[in-house]
Amino acid sequence: MNQIIWRSVWDDHPEYDYDKIHIAENSIISPGVIIHPGTVIYPNVIIESGVTIGPNCTIGFQPFKKEHRGQIKHIDCDGTVIIRSGSYLHSGVNIDCGINSTIIGHNTHIDSHVHIAHDCAIGDNVLIAAGTIFGGWVTIGDNTFIGLNTTIRNRITIGHNCKIGMGSIIIKNIPDDFGSVPATTQTLSRELMK
Repeated sequence: MNQIIWRSVWDDHPEYDYDKIHIAENSIISPGVIIHPGTVIYPNVIIESGVTIGPNCTIGFQPFKKEHRGQIKHIDCDGTVIIRSGSYLHSGVNIDCGINSTIIGHNTHIDSHVHIAHDCAIGDNVLIAAGTIFGGWVTIGDNTFIGLNTTIRNRITIGHNCKIGMGSIIIKNIPDDFGSVPATTQTLSRELMK
């Protein structure tokens, strides 16, 4: 059963068309959450207070995998998507549900058209620029910046206080306090090999 306890926010924002928001069963939306039109929230999503979700976002959809014979199959997800308080999602953000949980930390800012795959854990005070793509099971530490159009392979960990430049392709784990200018795969790989 839904625990939507934010309906009073609707009255505060008559310019929003809440008939164009879909919230599935078994989701918890706390007071003070603002959700813009066109957004779809699937089951088992928890959104804490003070979160803003821009238009046309998809939260908690089932990811898929390619079977050995080339068939595409949706992954059964029993996990939740948790968006912690104070976070902001711009338009067109997609966050998949997971086998465990996909977590967005406190005060994290996610720019437009970012895809966060299943079972990712994004820390607190993270800034993710537009067009970034996360594979599954990625972990991002607190106070990290991910630059425009970065791609992060599945099962990668990026530490705390990192700065990843725009256009980076991350194929290896990144330690705490790592900083990079815009980088190619070869540049990052050489830097991490030191």
